[in-house]
Amino acid sequence: MAHVEVEPGVRLFYRDVGAGRPVVLVHGWTMSHQVWDTVVAHLAPGHRVILPDLRGHGDSDKPVGDYSPARHAADLGALCERLDLSDVTLVGWSFGGMAAMQAAATNAERLAQAVLVNAAGPKYLAGQGFVHGHDEGMLADWLRRERDELAPWRRFCMESMPVKPYDELFTDWLWQQSMRSPSWAMAPMLEAFARADLRDDLDAIAVPLLILHGAHDAWCPAAAARYVADRVSQAEFVEFADSGHSPQWEEREKFAAVLDDFLAVA
Repeated sequence: MAHVEVEPGVRLFYRDVGAGRPVVLVHGWTMSHQVWDTVVAHLAPGHRVILPDLRGHGDSDKPVGDYSPARHAADLGALCERLDLSDVTLVGWSFGGMAAMQAAATNAERLAQAVLVNAAGPKYLAGQGFVHGHDEGMLADWLRRERDELAPWRRFCMESMPVKPYDELFTDWLWQQSMRSPSWAMAPMLEAFARADLRDDLDAIAVPLLILHGAHDAWCPAAAARYVADRVSQAEFVEFADSGHSPQWEEREKFAAVLDDFLAVA
């Protein structure tokens, strides 16, 4: 199994599949690299696909400590440096999208492009002149459920992602992955990402940015994604009219075609 040390004593697990220009796929909150299975099958014949498990997730280390977008962005930068990757397309989904957003703004030396898939942010809570987020009461309830109702809460998260329910076995598989991520890591990550404000960082994104977003996302509002598209000079926004939080599964063929077109111009 492959690991890379991103700071003293903390290692990320990753898989390295295929050959060609590198694409780094970053999963969402409580997930693992395995959620990209169908995307890897599509990309690997023509690309080198790097699949990390973020700290706290999957087979990576799960320390107590910092789980902010900045910390995850630094981990992604360290991964690219240790593997000596260049000309990278960085793809992030959900909270992984917020980490990719931060990395594109602050640690883009090795990037050629970035893709945000139903990304959280640039601000997850409404307020301070930003109306496209959730409220403090909802965050408090989510943190309470993460503490007191872990298994049913994580199941609810998986079931709430699509517009139409996933196949039950697929939902079971996602839930089993989610339960591998301990609450001592996931509760701090949820709160840190929810309270982060990356609006000022958007002006620093200088690589071409593709924003893919399901129109019916209950977790990450599509209006917030449009806000990012309006702020970043080289951004392209594509809405998936029949998707919720996971267009990579809900509209698989369209997702693959749009991603292929973007990769072809790098």
